[in-house]
Amino acid sequence: MTDKKVLVIYGSWLGSTREIAEAIAESMRAEGAQVDVLSGRAVKSVNDYDGVVIGSSVRASMLHGGMKRPVRRFSKQLAEKPVAAFVGCAVIYDKNEPDAAGKAQAYITRFMDKFPQIKLLDIKPFAGAFLVDNAHGFMKTMVQNVAAQTTAEGDPRDWDAIAAWAKDIYRQF
Repeated sequence: MTDKKVLVIYGSWLGSTREIAEAIAESMRAEGAQVDVLSGRAVKSVNDYDGVVIGSSVRASMLHGGMKRPVRRFSKQLAEKPVAAFVGCAVIYDKNEPDAAGKAQAYITRFMDKFPQIKLLDIKPFAGAFLVDNAHGFMKTMVQNVAAQTTAEGDPRDWDAIAAWAKDIYRQF
């Protein structure tokens, strides 16, 4: 397989989705890719890449602007490249919501529907994690309360599933 250059763009509030983006990059590097991982605000161009992965966390039913901005800004260039998307959402394993993963995936689907010229290879929902220690003040209290009401203890992210998805997407690039 020819080494390809991949850009992983993420938007993350508390760092969980950034960690997922980094895990995706590591898995692609293991396959021979050259990978850059950038927050959406840091993206200056997508031109030098053979493929792009975009990812966002979800908070209060909203995608992170750090993922949405580069999609809007570089939509013409992204339309000419293979693109895959993921969403990291801590309530995917919400004990009160049986289709939380489908709802999380729908956030990116609805946003990307505004850019029909960009053909996504896949949209994958991954469980995020409530990284309470990264939150401060009222946000910390809110995160603790939501986590207690919706998820089991611990980190629900499935690192093996993330790695397998990343390798599969890289092969499609």
